[in-house]
Amino acid sequence: MKTRWTRIDEVRTGSVNAEDIFDPYSFVLLIGKGTVIDSKTLQFLKNRNVSWVPVEEESDGVEKDLTLEAESEIAQSSQQMLVPDLPLILSDEKYHLTMDRFHDFASVILETGIANLTDIEDLSNDIVAEVIKTEHSILNFMTDIAPGFVVKHGINCAILAAAIGQHIRQPWHYLVQIVKVALLHDIGLIHATKEKSLFYVENVLKQFAVTPIDRVRAHPFLGVKLIERMNPDFLEPDVSRGIVHHHERFDGFGFPLGIQGKNINFFSRVLSVVDAYDTLITKVDGKSILDPYHALKWIIHNVKGIFDPDIVRAFVEIAGLYPTGTIVRLNDGRIGSVISKGDHTIARPILSIDGREVETENESGTYIVEVMGIDQVEARRRVE
Repeated sequence: MKTRWTRIDEVRTGSVNAEDIFDPYSFVLLIGKGTVIDSKTLQFLKNRNVSWVPVEEESDGVEKDLTLEAESEIAQSSQQMLVPDLPLILSDEKYHLTMDRFHDFASVILETGIANLTDIEDLSNDIVAEVIKTEHSILNFMTDIAPGFVVKHGINCAILAAAIGQHIRQPWHYLVQIVKVALLHDIGLIHATKEKSLFYVENVLKQFAVTPIDRVRAHPFLGVKLIERMNPDFLEPDVSRGIVHHHERFDGFGFPLGIQGKNINFFSRVLSVVDAYDTLITKVDGKSILDPYHALKWIIHNVKGIFDPDIVRAFVEIAGLYPTGTIVRLNDGRIGSVISKGDHTIARPILSIDGREVETENESGTYIVEVMGIDQVEARRRVE
C-alpha cells in the first residue's frame, strides 16, 4: 500500500485512513491509522479543521524505489549530530563546552567515585541562562554516544527539560532544579555493569517489563547514593525525588515505587518525556532505535500510560509533530529534512530541500505524504 494525501472534500466514504491524524493545533489524536472513513468521520474531521486526509492506495512497487533514491540524496550520515548542517539547540560553542564540562565531571566520578558538586551547580545555572535566550524550535544535538551515553544524554535531557520548563513558565530556581535532575538522573548507570562505564544505554521500549531488581533498575537510587556520599546536603528534596522517580509511569506501573499520576515528582514527569525521546534517537553503532518522528509518535501514543499529557503537550508545542531531523516526502516528490516546526501550526514544518528552506505553511498545495523510516535510510545506504 502507498499513501495519497487527499483534500477532505474529495475523500470517498469507505476509504481507509493511512496514517494517524492529529488535530492541526494540538497533539490530540483524531482518528487512527486503518480507520474506515464514513460520512460521520468526514464531518468530524471537517469540524476539527482538517484539510487533508492520508488515504491508502494500492502501490505499483515503483514508487518505493524512487522514494528511496530521492531520500538518499538528502539523508545525512553523521557520527555526531542529528543533522550535521543545522545549528545546534544551543550555540555550537556553548553546547560543546557544556558537554566537555559534564564529561569531565562524570569521568572523575567514574575514576574516583568523588567529584566537585559545585561544578554541577554552576553548569545547571549556565545551561538555564543559555536556554532562556535561545530559540528551541531547532532540536538538533548530539545523538552518538562517543563521549559516553551518560554524558551526552545528561546534557541533551538537561537542555530539553529546561526548554519545556521555560515553555510552561517555570521560575528560574525550578529550571535550575530540573536541569540538575536531568544531568544527574542516569549517573547511577555508571554502575549498571560490573565494569563501571559511561556507555551503558537503556532500552526504553523494554525498561518497564517486570523483571527482578538489578543494577539497571536500581540506578535511580544508586545515583542519589553516589551524590549523597559526596555531599549529603547537595540534593534538595525535590531534586532527589526527581532522580528516584524518573522511571515512574503516569498509570502507576513504573518503578521503583509505583507512584501514579500527579503524585509523581514534577521534575520526573518532565524528565521522563525528554529521557525517552533522547534515548530513542540515540545512535549505537551508527543506528538509532527510532527516527525523531516515530520517537515522538511513540511518546504521544503512551500519553496517560507512561507520560503526563500536560508535559507531552508542551514538548509537542516546542518540537511540532515532525521534529528536527525527520525525513519526509512531499506530494510533488521532493524529499526534505525537517528544520523546525512552522510558525503557526505544529503539523506544517519548515524543511530543508536541496539546501533551500521551504515553509510548508506558505505552500497551500504542498503537503507531506510520507515519513521516511530508519530502515529506508539504511537500505539506500547499503545500495550505495
